[in-house]
Amino acid sequence: MGSSAVRDEAEKLVSEVFAAAARAARDVPGDPGCRCPVCRTVEAVRAPDPAVASRVAGAVGDVASGVAGLLRSLSDLATDTPRHTADDEPDGTGPSAEHDGPAGTGGAEQKGDGGCH
Repeated sequence: MGSSAVRDEAEKLVSEVFAAAARAARDVPGDPGCRCPVCRTVEAVRAPDPAVASRVAGAVGDVASGVAGLLRSLSDLATDTPRHTADDEPDGTGPSAEHDGPAGTGGAEQKGDGGCH
């Protein structure tokens, strides 16, 4: 699932949450003219401002996209399978041996007799 698909799904979810909250708030008592915080919140949920809903949906979509990218990166680290291809190298050969470190060390340089430091 690409990051734009994740963002789209998050925005749909936020839109559905706003719609469900508006339906639920219809039955909550509250005076539209009252300025107390509870009545103002109920009124805002009953009729959300489209600009606010759009901004919240966009923000949630951005967060979801970022979390998806972070999880993909962590998954790559955990499985030790980088997402680069042969096209990533200028000569088209893929990762070069100079990036891998000494042979048989898995990219880590051995120091001394294999001790801690």
